[in-house]
Amino acid sequence: MQSLTLALKTVWKSSEIADLEQRLHHVQSALTLQICALTNYWHGVFQRQLDDMHSENQDLNYQQSAELDDIARLISDLGTRIAVAGSEPLASPFKPTDIESLQSQMSQLSIAKADVAKEHGILRSLSFESRPIRYSYIPEAHQRTFGWVFGEPCDQHAESSTGGLLTWLQKGDGFFWVSGKPGSGKSTLMKFVTDHPHTLQALSTWSYPKSAVILRHFFWSAGTLMQKSWQVLLQTLLAVAEND
Repeated sequence: MQSLTLALKTVWKSSEIADLEQRLHHVQSALTLQICALTNYWHGVFQRQLDDMHSENQDLNYQQSAELDDIARLISDLGTRIAVAGSEPLASPFKPTDIESLQSQMSQLSIAKADVAKEHGILRSLSFESRPIRYSYIPEAHQRTFGWVFGEPCDQHAESSTGGLLTWLQKGDGFFWVSGKPGSGKSTLMKFVTDHPHTLQALSTWSYPKSAVILRHFFWSAGTLMQKSWQVLLQTLLAVAEND
């Protein structure tokens, strides 16, 4: 009789354990679906914010994209995890380590997004609507017009220029003065020099092993008061430095 009673208790406990396991499995599956839904929502929020940041990058003419690339990678990884977990919620419920990993990814996203927002805020404070107008108004110079400044042999000035600007760019210090009468083409020359690949190549020799950055600003005597001020010089140089 005792053996029968013990056997019945064992069967009852086994049935109870199986029922508890089934209920626990359903709870785990429901929790996985809830986590997937919540994470998927934030994935969409982050993706829209990334699109907004890309748009603001274009509006500010901001060239740095490494931070946005990092954010895009984190969002992509997060989307992959959601897709995998959501495809078989019953077979692969979230483990505590999975939740911690998701929290870490979302925290990284928030930090990266905050850093980009700070950079955009700085650029907005330095930007003003008429900043690119002066540069766009300076005419483009033909290569043969100012090629002599880099010592190209096609021009009679090549010999003198080789020991001038190019040498100064590679190993000089102090200032290199360019003077001329109003309307003589100084701005056109400087636009040609700052845009020419030889300039960055020569400066890279001077700055090695660090990278060279070219900061440029063109005052405009015929422009607005803002375009003639020292304030705009500082704002432009800081904006270009932040961009590069």
